[in-house]
Amino acid sequence: MKKLTVLNRATSQIKRKARISGMLLLSAFAVAGFTACENEDDEPIVDTINEQDRNFAIAVSQSFNGQIALGQLASVKGQDDSVQEYATMISEDHGEAMIELTGIVDGKDVEISGEVLPEIQSEIDRLSELSDEEFDMEFINSQQEINDNLRSALANEVDNGENYLLKSFASKVDDVIKKHNTEADLVEAEIKIEDI
Repeated sequence: MKKLTVLNRATSQIKRKARISGMLLLSAFAVAGFTACENEDDEPIVDTINEQDRNFAIAVSQSFNGQIALGQLASVKGQDDSVQEYATMISEDHGEAMIELTGIVDGKDVEISGEVLPEIQSEIDRLSELSDEEFDMEFINSQQEINDNLRSALANEVDNGENYLLKSFASKVDDVIKKHNTEADLVEAEIKIEDI
């Protein structure tokens, strides 16, 4: 009987230690989970879409559509090889960005637009009437303004957006657009040198 009491006590202690260990382990997972839900600025990670995020996704998709259309136009009408290379780059980069954006908002209450921003459509219409060197210079000059407007929209999302994936996406795309601006400056300089 004494052996049975000792055995029951030992079993009871093992069960108690297992429960305590289980609670400690569960607490550790909870703390790790709460910590993992914050970014490096200790802001909670939010995967919902607010009005700012929705407006950003729609406007930026229209900008991407416009840049893809401009790139296609410049691939056909551009005379200078550097203009055509730039046109191919912006078409591909904005196409990839559109695919990524679509993936981010998939399953959320956001409709990606198939339209082009009105100001970019006006530029497409204007440039369609030009040809040769005049087209090349006007196309490259227009890129700076279009890129600056897009960068403003991207910065606004980074500063005011709520969805962490869209904010991260905006920051990443901004780096690509900086590269586009640098390339546009180089193409513009090359065109001017060739005209001398």
